[in-house]
Amino acid sequence: MNKTLEQISPETIELIESQAKLAGLSIDDYLKSLMPNGKENENVEDRLLYETATPQELANAISKWAKSHSSDAPAIPLESLRREELY
Repeated sequence: MNKTLEQISPETIELIESQAKLAGLSIDDYLKSLMPNGKENENVEDRLLYETATPQELANAISKWAKSHSSDAPAIPLESLRREELY
């Protein structure tokens, strides 16, 4: 048997099996779904900014994104923001 599998208790295996069954997945697919973005060997470059950025990097990216939009775009009318207009 694989040394990695020997480290997993029978109770944990049963739990994984039941969770996979509840999800309607094979055990392999269920375990892969627990990986970041469902990928086994994901490079940091392939991950989303919010997963890897520091708070300052994320703030800078949001500011850059906001500044990339036209400042002369029409404002949203205040009446559109009233609660009854949102539903």
